[in-house]
Amino acid sequence: MRKVGRIFGFWAAIMMLLATASCSMDDYETGDGDYSYLCAEFADARSGEGGMMKYAVTDGGDSLVFQPVFACKWMSKPDTTYRALVYYSRKEAALPVVECIAAHQVLVMRVLPDTARKINNVTDPVVFESAWVGDDSRYLNLGLFVKIGKDDDQNLKQLLGIACDSIKERPDGSKMHFLRLLHDQNGVPENYSTRLYASIPLEDVAKGDEVQLRANTYNGEVIRTFVK
Repeated sequence: MRKVGRIFGFWAAIMMLLATASCSMDDYETGDGDYSYLCAEFADARSGEGGMMKYAVTDGGDSLVFQPVFACKWMSKPDTTYRALVYYSRKEAALPVVECIAAHQVLVMRVLPDTARKINNVTDPVVFESAWVGDDSRYLNLGLFVKIGKDDDQNLKQLLGIACDSIKERPDGSKMHFLRLLHDQNGVPENYSTRLYASIPLEDVAKGDEVQLRANTYNGEVIRTFVK
């Protein structure tokens, strides 16, 4: 077994991102209302000028063009690809032209240099909701809850990331990638839970390889295994 010791990503400002990572959506209408044809999909979304979402490509391979254009304050840079959970309506037109109803930013955990390893051994608990490999096998997606609360120290920020502890080669040539969820509560009060989504790029994982994810939760360790 080969020791790797890499970090796939972390955020030093999770609290700020949680506060700005969504665009509002009106109350859902039952029956044949505006949101009766609502779809929700993970996608790579492209930004335009002024925080406008130009288009998105879903994990299922569908290209979405938004009419009218949709504004998201968290799209701070133009001509940039963001990971998003997109809610859209297909009532009036077939793909690719759709109406975007809401969009939530999805955290992306990428490989960071050695200088970012300060949370290598910190595994404070989270609430683990779900994990799955996307339809196009490009991402391992996570649904989590973290505990947050108000504190006099506004500089307190949680850290979240993924470490690759090791990679094991098997006789058939495939590999098992052992990942571990990292989380540093960093003194942030644990008054209530808030949901966040994250995506781990699987570009370094070959087709047919397995990925094992370990996460420390308030109910003990959770282990999930996936095949790309």
